[in-house]
Amino acid sequence: MTFALTVLGSGTVAPSASRTAPGHWVEAGAQRLLLDCGAGVLHRAAEHGIPWHTVTHLAITHFHADHWGELPHVLFALRWGIEPPRATPLVLLGPAGLGERLEHLKTSVAFIRWQEEHYTQGLVPGTDEYAMNQAAVNRRMFTATAYPGTDLFEHPRVKQLLGESFGITFDAAGHPVCDEALHYYVLELDDATKVLKNPRGEPLYYGDMDLDVFLEAREHVNRGETFKILDL
Repeated sequence: MTFALTVLGSGTVAPSASRTAPGHWVEAGAQRLLLDCGAGVLHRAAEHGIPWHTVTHLAITHFHADHWGELPHVLFALRWGIEPPRATPLVLLGPAGLGERLEHLKTSVAFIRWQEEHYTQGLVPGTDEYAMNQAAVNRRMFTATAYPGTDLFEHPRVKQLLGESFGITFDAAGHPVCDEALHYYVLELDDATKVLKNPRGEPLYYGDMDLDVFLEAREHVNRGETFKILDL
């Protein structure tokens, strides 16, 4: 089996004239894997003659915006950017979103704590070096959000909750009807870290945690007390 790796991007979310956000194209036999798809990755693939439309697997390593931000563009391009539109299934791989439970969240928080302890090991608390290494650990946590055009938006459970919470309806082909309900929802998609609320002020959550537990965990994150989640 032949194996080939092409680095499409190795940068960050910060704009750069020479580096796009993370994205790697892997070819192994008949498999075509796109590992992460940050901003600019799709155009960089086209620039280098990568047959991006033949992708069989798309993997997101984590939910930082520079690793998944172009996912909606990829899915849109596969449906509307090629002729004929893609009909073969695409396997999406990534961290838990739907079905998230408290133990999954605690595992993520424990990993953040481990990183902090690892990068400050041997350093003296209160020193500039300790503070710099401690601050290098990303503690931001995102809420699973269903963006139109993504597979999450097409999930039956998500469609049901969007209908119940926001009044969003879908046509016979499964596409959202463009009306005031959808317009209100799209305007709410301005921050991947916040909990979406419907017009009645009720929170929207797709996971399997008890809603009160989820909201308490989210509040710990908002207050900068993420490690308190381990005590829930």
